[in-house]
Amino acid sequence: MKFFNTVPLLTYFNKVHTKNKNDWFFSPEGRVNLSDRQIGTDILLNQEKLFSGFEFLFGFDDGYLLLASKTGVLAVIGLGMSNNIEELINERKKSLFVEDFIFVSIVTLIFYENGILFCNDIDKIIFEKACELSSKSFS
Repeated sequence: MKFFNTVPLLTYFNKVHTKNKNDWFFSPEGRVNLSDRQIGTDILLNQEKLFSGFEFLFGFDDGYLLLASKTGVLAVIGLGMSNNIEELINERKKSLFVEDFIFVSIVTLIFYENGILFCNDIDKIIFEKACELSSKSFS
């Protein structure tokens, strides 16, 4: 199986990841409330274990993180179980389709203390396949 040249895309993902990770850890004031920051920090410190294959912090705001995989799948991760979290991440997902879209797919899920809740079964399947493909090398 032959893949297209992913080097420019991965270079871009790395650049965005580095900036966002620095913003998250070194500029804690601002866009994210304390409760969401604690959940998000737990995710980022355990990213390989919790979201293997989604190695790039592509963005964040109050209530969610955006993690990208090298296969081009973006995960919109709701932080916590507030009443409107599913509505918030679905709105963010819709707005991402309007922007300059560079992803193959967007999946939505909610991370809370006891685990991960996918917004639908299709997102779960896409997420699992992206994790599986990301573990393989591209050549």
